[in-house]
Amino acid sequence: MALAERLGASLRESDVLWLHGDLGAGKTHFVKGLARGLGIDEDAVRSPTFTFIDVHRAKGDGLSLVHVDLYRIADPSELRELGLEDLPGPGSVAAIEWAERLPEGALEPTHVVRIEDLGGDARRVSVTRR
Repeated sequence: MALAERLGASLRESDVLWLHGDLGAGKTHFVKGLARGLGIDEDAVRSPTFTFIDVHRAKGDGLSLVHVDLYRIADPSELRELGLEDLPGPGSVAAIEWAERLPEGALEPTHVVRIEDLGGDARRVSVTRR
């Protein structure tokens, strides 16, 4: 959570984060940390598995957080209906869970986050800036 919070505080407008990890690895929890770092109420962050996209507005002049979950996308043609090409949008950053389901060249990341569940509460997290 602390790593995600520090990363969130350092994000710039239009940054796109791809989050990779197995089911239950902690991707949504990581997004809660990003929200905290952006000054957004982390308790408002839930997995948008069924809505696909949630937007968490920043207070004041801060960046908003667009949280995308592509877990339920079975066919890339379904992505056309979501309007992902318009993300993250002005004054926003985007965090995309299950980004490996994006078509080639879509929403190129500025950061790639990999979360590995080591069992119990232990995780290995790597963040690569592109």
